[in-house]
Amino acid sequence: MIKFSELENEGFEGCDADLDISLYEYGLIWKKEEDDNYLFYYGTSLNNVGEYYLFDFAHMSKEDWIELLNESWVNMNDVLSFCDIKKKDFINNFPYDVNTMIMYYGYENIFGSSYNPFKIGLED
Repeated sequence: MIKFSELENEGFEGCDADLDISLYEYGLIWKKEEDDNYLFYYGTSLNNVGEYYLFDFAHMSKEDWIELLNESWVNMNDVLSFCDIKKKDFINNFPYDVNTMIMYYGYENIFGSSYNPFKIGLED
């Protein structure tokens, strides 16, 4: 199990100012690594109170992001309408709008299937 405090200390960010909320309620946090690559931890399973309790990880760069948005199965007009934003701004909001794509298409379409989910615990 990964300790949540370690992720805080490593400089992870999320779509909410509170990293705890980003991880357990939205199911997504990230950290910029070398060469403009990002490490994402994303939720794969919800508990009975609607919080994520199992997670997996993936790497993505802004180049990967742009390629994903240009995939034939992505209906950008629908996505942009869903979040009321222009495509240029959506692209430039990486990594924040990865969460939007997950909400719209699900994590499997964005990161792929999760075969070895793990827990991230609040206890130290």
